[in-house]
Amino acid sequence: MSALQKRIFEHIKKNGPITVDQYLNMALYDPKDGYYFKDGIIGRGGDFITSPEITQVFGELLAIFIIDQWSSVNSNYDLHIIECGPGRGTLTLDILNTLQQYQAVYERTHVHLVEISPSLKEIQQEKLAEYKNIQWHTALDKVPQCDGYTFILANEFFDALPIKQYCDTDDTTQERMVHINDKGQLSFSPPDSDNIHEACPTYKIIMDNINLRLHNAPGSFLIIDYGDEAQNRRISTLQAVHDHKIAHVFDKPGAVDISHQVNFNTLRDLVDSSILCYPLLTQGEFLKQLGIDLRLQQLLPGASAEQRMQLLSACARLTSPQHMGEIFKVFYATSRCSQ
Repeated sequence: MSALQKRIFEHIKKNGPITVDQYLNMALYDPKDGYYFKDGIIGRGGDFITSPEITQVFGELLAIFIIDQWSSVNSNYDLHIIECGPGRGTLTLDILNTLQQYQAVYERTHVHLVEISPSLKEIQQEKLAEYKNIQWHTALDKVPQCDGYTFILANEFFDALPIKQYCDTDDTTQERMVHINDKGQLSFSPPDSDNIHEACPTYKIIMDNINLRLHNAPGSFLIIDYGDEAQNRRISTLQAVHDHKIAHVFDKPGAVDISHQVNFNTLRDLVDSSILCYPLLTQGEFLKQLGIDLRLQQLLPGASAEQRMQLLSACARLTSPQHMGEIFKVFYATSRCSQ
């Protein structure tokens, strides 16, 4: 049993069952042994891989999209890019590499990375050492209000936020708990059923801060994550991954990635009326609208046979309905004063 497992068991034995979000907070965000404070969790050698880690084309397309949104409002504004949960810094790196090709844009760009993990921050700082105007913050509300145009980016960020779960039985609603069963194992109470609904208190905290930043101020936000617009989802969407394979949420807490399906209806309901929300797109639709096929046509002629295979495979993985193209959704909104 790991040190974190022992602490979770001791906490439950001493204080009684804990809520699902309390368990997730301990398993994922414990400052000493939580999953997101570990080294080497992202990438082919880790437990999961994100879109920016698959191909630099993802970041290049987002960079052009950001430039287009910023310049359509006022290219004399400074451009502030806030990324929540920047992982290994790969997406920021690809965005900045692209922005450097437009010197007038790059000179006006300021990057704010919201990161709680010291080990990931260290990786980001090393990867981005040659770039200027980058600041790190431990929470979104620590980022100062920015003058100019603010672009808030969250790629695979919301799915990692701790959630609460509730079970509806007859006319009562009971919060789902984590306890130690008679076999001496962590277990849900009530157990799995088809009558579970989920809520994420942190959704509101994050969206309230975004609303504050974009209320009567030029800017936009882009959320890319896996989830849907289910009105009445009644199942647990928690899933765990270790070494790119499905695991159980109670397997080695602190050593497995645990996430949930983002409810984009809930996020949309939290957006201030001063912000215009666009219809939800699949990641495949979004990237095709940004010109991923054209970018491929530009890159393939100068690539080796092996590079061509890698590019085609990577872009298919991002856009194909069988892979990330439909599972991942894109939620974009912009302040009405940016119109």
